[in-house]
Amino acid sequence: MRKREQSGYIYQRGGWWVLRYREDVMDNGQLRRRHLAKQIEPVAPEHRRLKRPPPEIEKRAGQLLTPLNNHTTKPESTQTLVEFVEGVYFTNLEKDGPSIDGKGIQGPMGISAKRTV
Repeated sequence: MRKREQSGYIYQRGGWWVLRYREDVMDNGQLRRRHLAKQIEPVAPEHRRLKRPPPEIEKRAGQLLTPLNNHTTKPESTQTLVEFVEGVYFTNLEKDGPSIDGKGIQGPMGISAKRTV
């Protein structure tokens, strides 16, 4: 199987060098590929008329894309707020023994959280 690497697309927008690339993200439990743009750094006055980015900008873009190309980022590591609250927050509150009454769960510092999520 062939390994693919992204080089991205670098262009000027609003006085910034912008890197456009694709990234896998979790969306409602499904893996989707999103087209993202990230500002690299402001365009120097001597580079305003350039169409292609200078070498230092290309190097910086390569550094930003390295985790994606090495497959060290995992889209599964992201989770929604609901998943976090249900799976981690409420589980830890119940395990640590907070006061539970009909109104909800009384957590640390008197914060009340109801199971409405």
